Amino acid sequence: MFNSVGKYFRAVWYLLTFRIDKASETLRMNPGVVSANYDRIIEDKRNRLNQYKDAISAMIAQEESKKEKLRQVTDEIGKLEKLRSGAAAKAKKLVEQYGGDPEAVKRDPEYLKCQSAFKDFSSTLAEKQQRATEIDEDLKQLVANVSGHKTQIQSLMRDLDKLKEEKHDTVAGIL
Repeated sequence: MFNSVGKYFRAVWYLLTFRIDKASETLRMNPGVVSANYDRIIEDKRNRLNQYKDAISAMIAQEESKKEKLRQVTDEIGKLEKLRSGAAAKAKKLVEQYGGDPEAVKRDPEYLKCQSAFKDFSSTLAEKQQRATEIDEDLKQLVANVSGHKTQIQSLMRDLDKLKEEKHDTVAGIL
């Protein structure tokens, strides 16, 4: 008895789901519904594309920031090289002043000052050059990423245009 009641409810359920499926199929074939679905899909794709563009523009801003940092570090490297060569020139001048006497030169406080400045400028210069190399590598990677993403955006824009054309063709085909 329970079996037959279960079969009856199952048959009623299948009848209801069949009618619902049939009604949804009829709605899906309505040109207005198809057009609205395409419009929704196009709007979703356009929103995602805009978010993608915003993300890439942030990457481009980061690229410009890194370029500016690289310019600043390069300028600092140039200044440090001038200061280092100036300290070396002054030390050389002091050596010539003492006639090449190493003991007298080593006792001169001005020479010691030039020597420590030269070492300081050399170590700072090495750090700045390492930093410039790091920034340059980051910049190369960032430029490669941005160019790849720009290509991806162009592809997505073409897909969006195709979808717009497909919408009209599909609606016309249903009509």
